[in-house]
Amino acid sequence: MPRGFEHPDRGWVHCPANCLLAAHLRGVGLRVRTVDAVISPGRGEPGEALLLAMSYVDIDGFAVGLGAAAQAVDHVGIAAIEDAVGIWSGVVRTRRALLASPLSVAAAKGTALAAERAREFADRGDTVLVVGQAGRAASEVLARAPHATALITSTTRARTATAPAPEKVSFVVAPGIAIEDAVDIVAVLRARFPSLRGQYPGEFCYEASDQREAVRSVTAASDLVLICDPDGDSATQEMVRSIGSGAPGVRRLTQTGQICAQWLTDVATVGLVSTSPGGERLAWEVVAALSGLGPLAVATRAVSTAHLAVGGRTVADSQVLAGSLSGR
Repeated sequence: MPRGFEHPDRGWVHCPANCLLAAHLRGVGLRVRTVDAVISPGRGEPGEALLLAMSYVDIDGFAVGLGAAAQAVDHVGIAAIEDAVGIWSGVVRTRRALLASPLSVAAAKGTALAAERAREFADRGDTVLVVGQAGRAASEVLARAPHATALITSTTRARTATAPAPEKVSFVVAPGIAIEDAVDIVAVLRARFPSLRGQYPGEFCYEASDQREAVRSVTAASDLVLICDPDGDSATQEMVRSIGSGAPGVRRLTQTGQICAQWLTDVATVGLVSTSPGGERLAWEVVAALSGLGPLAVATRAVSTAHLAVGGRTVADSQVLAGSLSGR
């Protein structure tokens, strides 16, 4: 399996999609080895490696293609390669990749603010309920006051929350949970603890809400959505639930080689979703592979909720959400 080959007219042909072809060939039982050697088309003489390939000239004028070689006497291998090259050639077309913008470093600020408030509330003798999802951000917040905090991940958990002094309960919102979900949880907590006090909404992190909206937008605009999740990230699992894992054209991906040619039939737009650094790396590996299956345009879609300064204080754009969560 060459990383590229020499075309008699087009010169060097780069093969970024050969990782997909290699996975296909392994799937039909062939042993595949990737080589850096320059392979030129041959005539199939005995003892000679025969290259079967396709190529095209990209929009930038570079030759791109895919192909594999086998010994000319290996008729089974040659037939399998010929079939695979034909299948993948059938899905070569101009398309675009639309990436949902991943969480940014802004979440770190939200984590620090929530952790600081949790410590302040605990210092005044309150039980602190951390509204969030299990993960690094919530763990950092809980660590600030481990003997006075509890993680509340759902309305179900909120209904069973307890405190030594029900009149002395506060909440903070950890980054990683969509504010829309936090609204529902806090409403249950307030019904259970009428004296509930909470973190100022101008400190809330809207990254999870923004990414959810970006993912929904990308899903609506795409023919195929690949959820890139090589590590089983909890945030990715939550995102899958929010858009529906069984939705048409939505597939989870742990490695690039899982992509089948059939997935790309008549697909003009591929949406890529990730919530972790590993998922983001996988998404870009997929982009690189897709660039070998026809001219590819790549775009990133992001949604951003900004905080505004009003009357000397910072509040969130969404006054309804901010008002419903304010406990002060």
